[in-house]
Amino acid sequence: MRRVVLAGLVLLAGCGHSAVGSRSGDVAFRVILERENPGLCVRAPQFAVARTSTEWISIWHRQTQCRPVATPSQAPGLGKNEAGLAAWWKVEGCLGYTVRTGSVRLDGGTLVVTAASAGPSGGACAAVIGNLESFLAVDDGVVESAHTIRFVLDGATFGEISTR
Repeated sequence: MRRVVLAGLVLLAGCGHSAVGSRSGDVAFRVILERENPGLCVRAPQFAVARTSTEWISIWHRQTQCRPVATPSQAPGLGKNEAGLAAWWKVEGCLGYTVRTGSVRLDGGTLVVTAASAGPSGGACAAVIGNLESFLAVDDGVVESAHTIRFVLDGATFGEISTR
């Protein structure tokens, strides 16, 4: 039995990076910002991943570029080993919607970000167009091991991006 376990570990170690990409399970994530943004700086659905601080700043500025302010807002920092994910999910024709990421999960070579949206409470609707958007931080090693990032909102796939 010990030889079988040892042989399995040696085989797994020999697989290297591809073995990491084939595992599955929940992934820890940190919500940086989730909201309905009345400024349509990015037309949904669009998705992005940032693996460097320069990429992250660029993504963050896409989100703020059309606002009528003198200076763009500063991008919130990512941790040393974090990658940033941005999801501009969909445009709603009424303010008061919310979006909340429920899970991030590695499923083989696919990182799946799952979120849910909810309409305004009490059915009240201010007729202003708003973009549901999420900005998340996840472990960069997990993003590196994934081939694809899939974005699922309310049970439907809204988009996929390649990490390669």
